[in-house]
Amino acid sequence: MSDLKLVCLAAVIGFASCLNIPSYFKPCNKGDYSCMTEQAQNTLKNILNGDKSFKIPTLSPLTLDEVTIPGKTISTTFKPLIIHGINSLKIKSAKIDTDSKSGSIDLFIPNIMFTGDYALTGRILVLQLNGHGKGNITVVDGTGKYDFKYNLVEKNGEKYAKIVSSDYKIGLKRAYFQFDNLFAGNSELTKSTNDIINGEWKTVVEEFSDGMSEIIKSILKLALGNYMNAIPINKLIKE
Repeated sequence: MSDLKLVCLAAVIGFASCLNIPSYFKPCNKGDYSCMTEQAQNTLKNILNGDKSFKIPTLSPLTLDEVTIPGKTISTTFKPLIIHGINSLKIKSAKIDTDSKSGSIDLFIPNIMFTGDYALTGRILVLQLNGHGKGNITVVDGTGKYDFKYNLVEKNGEKYAKIVSSDYKIGLKRAYFQFDNLFAGNSELTKSTNDIINGEWKTVVEEFSDGMSEIIKSILKLALGNYMNAIPINKLIKE
């Protein structure tokens, strides 16, 4: 979804270059995907509170200044957007194939919550909405797969991996929505509308799933890219 607006995400996460491999990460042998999975999970555990060396901010929770998610019939802006639940994320598998210059990460997220001050305009189901206030989108038992391709770039005689394309697919068991003040102070109408939205959550989530996927993809690309941009590929994966 190219129209997704992530204000200052690069500034929040930043860019790192030419650093030593961190103490919490151990290199893996080529093709040893169990090692890669273990090291990916261990790295996540160690960066939940951030890693200034690699310009990784606090991830639990992660705060983004502003995010606009355009849907098919609705546009929603969170300002700020606070993402809770990254600390519960489980990495089911992580792979980097140095032959094809590609990789993938399979995720399971028991509970992830997107909260913040929202502004929403457009139509959900048959409901014409124009609201603003506190918003909450909670995803239960989410799954995701992040696929990426990279090229090798040379810096100071060393080869580094630079992500050139990526994709993220999201799945979920259940989603819950709560938008306060959908109708300018009419709490009864706001409540009944939220009840309708949650009753038809499978349809409603289609409006937000691409945007949520793009948010997670952008975070993964910047965070993973920081490590790959800063550590030579042969120090991450031994041939």
